[in-house]
Amino acid sequence: MTTTGAEALLPAPRPDGSDHGTAAGTSAAPRVRLAGVDLARGVAVLGMFAAHAAAAPTLLAADPATWGGVVHGRSSILFATLAGVSVALMTGRTTPPGDGEVVAARVRVLVRAACLFGLGGLLQLVSTPVAVILEHYAVLLVLCVPVLRWRPRRLLLAAAAVALLAPSLRVLLQAAEGASSWLGYGGQLGALALEGPYPVLVWAAFVLAGLAVGRCDLGAARVRRALVVGGVALAVLGYGASWAVTQAVPSADPAAVGAGSDLAWDGSSSSSGPGLVPGAGVDVTGSTCQRWSEGAVYCAADDGPSAFNPDGTQGTPVPGEEGGGWRSALTADQFLGAQAHSATTPEVLGSGGVALAVLGGCLWLAAALARRRAGWLVAPVAAVGAMPLTAYCVHAVALALTSHLAWDGLDAQGGGQEGQSWLAGSWQLWALFAGTALVVCPLWGRLAGRGPLERLVSWAAGRAARA
Repeated sequence: MTTTGAEALLPAPRPDGSDHGTAAGTSAAPRVRLAGVDLARGVAVLGMFAAHAAAAPTLLAADPATWGGVVHGRSSILFATLAGVSVALMTGRTTPPGDGEVVAARVRVLVRAACLFGLGGLLQLVSTPVAVILEHYAVLLVLCVPVLRWRPRRLLLAAAAVALLAPSLRVLLQAAEGASSWLGYGGQLGALALEGPYPVLVWAAFVLAGLAVGRCDLGAARVRRALVVGGVALAVLGYGASWAVTQAVPSADPAAVGAGSDLAWDGSSSSSGPGLVPGAGVDVTGSTCQRWSEGAVYCAADDGPSAFNPDGTQGTPVPGEEGGGWRSALTADQFLGAQAHSATTPEVLGSGGVALAVLGGCLWLAAALARRRAGWLVAPVAAVGAMPLTAYCVHAVALALTSHLAWDGLDAQGGGQEGQSWLAGSWQLWALFAGTALVVCPLWGRLAGRGPLERLVSWAAGRAARA
């Protein structure tokens, strides 16, 4: 997560703000950084650390012991929203690029997208145990290129259309593909658009909304107030509507438990499933389960259209066999649920609203602290948010190393749950990651300025734009 001023998970602008100017970065006066955007990115980074390293449980509103699970899904969605905000900041802020600047602006975004895609591929090579999000972000940035000159109202309408229509379209395409072995998604790009925890087809709504927000005056109190109020309203609408509707229309297939299901991971694996045991109130009899990113679990009926093969891979049934029709692949939760990474319309509205409210709150908090000259209180978190690409990549590599160490310890003790150490995922591991970032990032920013990967990507984009 898997799941990155400049856009989240991309280089932050220089301290003089020149990367927030026009596309070419030459005709606009230097502008100061928006500390609130850095703070929001820092919150997203720390939340991402928790989602990947803390083994946080599935969020259940009625159980305070699970509230740490709020980081699942929402941290990466906050990143995607900030990606749109930061694309706006680097291409003119409230003023879209004009005729003489739009080509350079598009080149800068495309080069950054290419760098992200390459870095994502490199992270895949180190076998990091998270679902790497960089390739998905790269495609999302490419989608921003043709809409860089759109006004906020038009962008918000497009985001609303995607949020309402794309999730259902994705479910129908998945069901049709599962029932027809000849129907594919269009290769790797098609998989990025429809599959995994970050489907680009659906997540385009977050980037479009962020781009619209970035075209507004983020220094204005009315904008901050609108973000908080509007975000809370969307969260209540999305999550509340999902709860109300799913109470009236329960899932037709209790074995098809989506992301966030109440299952426990015991660290082992077998031919019948990767070491999953059912939790309270969840019946997975006759199903095979797979662990996804950020603690999510997916279970499929052994004779259903999404059944897993004996080796744990997902198979494709033969059309016409019992349970192989595309209708049998559809459940109410696929359209109405709001679990993390379910990519439904309620989740898009709810988690997108959370992202907007967090951004508005961070902008308000940063402005309030600045007036009282108390910005140092949140400076470490903002420093982490100023170099999110470096923080993301370093944490992914560190997770790969700790995962190998944890499994080596498991093998040395002959397997079994007792062989797992805190390196396999715990709040201690999150504290180690977060504490290191909160110390190293401020020191690096003070001594060397921008993060190393941020500097590299910004240099490449700037050279391409000048050419």
